[in-house]
Amino acid sequence: MTNTSLKGHQKKPKAQVKVPEARTMALQILLQIEKNEAYANIALDAAFQKWPASKQERAFCTELVYGTVRHQLTLDWIAGIFLNRGNTEDLTPAIRNILRMAFYQLHFMHYQPEAAVVDEAVKLALRFGHSGVSKLVNAVLRSYLRNPEKVVYPSIEAEPAKYLSIRYSHPSWLVERWLNRFGFETTARLCDFNNGPAPVCIRVNTLRCSREELIERLLAEQVVVAQSLLVPEGLTISGFNRIESLPSHRDGWFIVQDESSMIVGHAVAPKPGETIIDLCGAPGGKATHLAQLMHNEGQIISVDLHEQRTRLIQENA
Repeated sequence: MTNTSLKGHQKKPKAQVKVPEARTMALQILLQIEKNEAYANIALDAAFQKWPASKQERAFCTELVYGTVRHQLTLDWIAGIFLNRGNTEDLTPAIRNILRMAFYQLHFMHYQPEAAVVDEAVKLALRFGHSGVSKLVNAVLRSYLRNPEKVVYPSIEAEPAKYLSIRYSHPSWLVERWLNRFGFETTARLCDFNNGPAPVCIRVNTLRCSREELIERLLAEQVVVAQSLLVPEGLTISGFNRIESLPSHRDGWFIVQDESSMIVGHAVAPKPGETIIDLCGAPGGKATHLAQLMHNEGQIISVDLHEQRTRLIQENA
């Protein structure tokens, strides 16, 4: 990757500019995701443990991180339009993600006032780059605000796969597969639904409590709870600050896991005493669910390609 925006400026001292903490924290998390292949939810949780912020600030930071990741292909397409034949790959990771965050606020969140988004993005660019790239960020964002009609996606008729890939920020290989299988309209609906914000799903640790017991305890902790319609040990929860702040979580009564992942465990239907091999096992949700379904009787070998992620399996186990 070419760091063209830093040439000739690497020895200049960084300018000290105050930037609202939510955007700074979101940027640092996005850099962890890009550089270290960090999980967004785990990086957010780790940051929130150290960051004394209000519920509103945490919610805004979470929205910036998830929204920027969710719409990354679209945001890069938009940025490329206003980079004068350039593209985001020519920028440093910090400047690339500053632009992504800003375009997410302007194009998807419709954040007001727009000038505040630009101003704070420029300050971030000055802090994580230099005056040259801060001017670039300012010019790109203001050009978008002057000419939002320039955001044009690929032609639906000529390039349907590319249109859906860019419009809904999905990998082209997946879009092409869905187009061949389902057709355009269904693929568009799948992409649109797939990019919506997901509810927080948890799996009851039935080795410690029943679903009814956990529901009662969560309600006592002022959490909004709904039962899953897909799996017997699943719940969706909301109305809390942080998962780690819940005593029921600290006591091991549940683990965060999507319903789709829980369905896998029931599809495998393991029996006590069996040996299960779990490839690409991090962070360990499916492996621990399988152990739960086996009543902790048997052997599960869970591995992952990335060494740092295998530690997550051990932590969850």
